[in-house]
This record gives sequence, structure tokens and C-alpha cells, in this order.
Amino acid sequence: MLTAILTSTKDLISSREFPGGPALYCSLALKYLGFNEFRVLTSRSTTYDFLRRLGVDVIALGVGETVFEIELGDGRTLKLISKSSIDLSNVGNYLSDYILISLTMGEAPLTTIKELVRGRRVVIDVQGFVRDVDERNVVFNNHSKFWELLDLGCRELVIRGEGYEFPPMCRGSKIINCVRRGDIVLVVTNGSGPIYFVRDGELGMLEPLQGIYGPTIGSGDVFTAVLTYEYLIRGEDLGVAIAKASTAATLRLRSSTPWFTKDEVDLISYKVLKTYKRVV
Repeated sequence: MLTAILTSTKDLISSREFPGGPALYCSLALKYLGFNEFRVLTSRSTTYDFLRRLGVDVIALGVGETVFEIELGDGRTLKLISKSSIDLSNVGNYLSDYILISLTMGEAPLTTIKELVRGRRVVIDVQGFVRDVDERNVVFNNHSKFWELLDLGCRELVIRGEGYEFPPMCRGSKIINCVRRGDIVLVVTNGSGPIYFVRDGELGMLEPLQGIYGPTIGSGDVFTAVLTYEYLIRGEDLGVAIAKASTAATLRLRSSTPWFTKDEVDLISYKVLKTYKRVV
């Protein structure tokens, strides 16, 4: 059983509302893989109601969504409208040995999370732990917060995120300088660029699939969910798990649903795995 602590969000884009967030995209990714042995801890929201109708084991530990306004232009500007919270103060009965945590704006305090994950195998998406807002409520990454994640006391901890979410010294191939402990794995993605990952002081690189285009919202959540399933639950080799996660995230760009099937991810991921390089 996998326990997934996931934020539900509402995205405002061009005056339209879109339910989303890790709770939605991670859950759908796991379902598309045919995996149902997971429990989602989130807040009561539109996404919570949708997941219940889908048959997901979902527990409401708070009310409302975190709301972002997304301004699209030359880049993407994210503004925080309101932040929800997930109450993890009394969740012992809901926890398993495998935990996935993906927040968007620190909806659960790190001090509480530290108590929950001690001695467990955990995958964390870095975004929800490093984000902050300026005086205009524009979201930015406060990289000084990253280092707190390295002291959670997990049996094994996998930290995944986009390159810009990591401190500058930990981006791309430089992640080899950030951690050499055997109980921590770092996985740094960069959109359609190379994926770098480090474990036990060994640095690897994979190239994502190319030539598939579409909206990228939710792709990072899909990557994190599939990585968790393949590496923690199925016990795949780390490189294989990352190749499958990357493949699923790329296939998510297609407008059709389901975004992928497990057989499709397994087959196409060999193209990604063939690009593997050990970086010295």
C-alpha cells in the first residue's frame, strides 16, 4: 500500500477555473498504470469529490483548494490567491511504509511531515517545500528551504523536481555536489532537457522523448507518481524507473485520455533508457 499526501488545487487561467494539483494528476497516473493500492490524503474539494467517484481511497484532512492564478505569456507567472491546509496531526492509521508527498505551497508543515516519514521510504516533490511569495503574491523559489529536506530521517528519500526548483549548485550535473549519502536520491528534470540523477555518489543522465507537444500542466506530478510506483512499489532499478516516469510525463502532453497505458509506458521507455549515460 502506498500513502500519498497530495495537495488539491484550483488553477485560474484566462478567467477560467481548472481543478488540478498533485491529488488529481498523481492519482490519475497511478490509475492509468493499473495500480489501485494507494490512499490519498488531501483536503475536501472538487478534486476530492472527483477522486471518490473514480473509486480512489481518498481521505479528507482539511477543506478547500490552494488557488493559483496562472498568467501565460513569454513565460509562466504563478500568483497565489489562497492556500489550503492538510491536517496531518492524527494520521497514524492511514500511513504505510511507502509514502509519496507532493504539495504546492507548504500545505502541511515540514515539522509534522518529519515525524511521519521517519524510518520510511519516501518520494518528495520539491516544489511545495521551496516555494514562497513576494509582496504581490507572485510565487518564487526560496532555495534556502531545500536543505531542510535532507534531514528528514527517512529510511530512503527520493527528492524530485525541476532544475529551477533546486539551488543553483544542485542543478544539472552539479547535483553530484549536493548529496553523497546512500539514503538520499536526487532526481532533477528540466522539461524536455536531460534528466540528471544521483545515488550513492554515482551520477546518471537520461534524455526524455522528443517530438510530443501539448500543455505541460500536471506533467511533473505524473513523473513523480510513476517514479514512486516503479521505484518504491515495484522495486525497479532507479534508471529504469526514471525512464518510465519520464515517458509517462511526456505522453501526458497528448490531449487524449487515458494519457497512457502501462504496456505503452513499458514499451516506449526503452527509447529513453537507451540514452543512459554515467556521468563521471
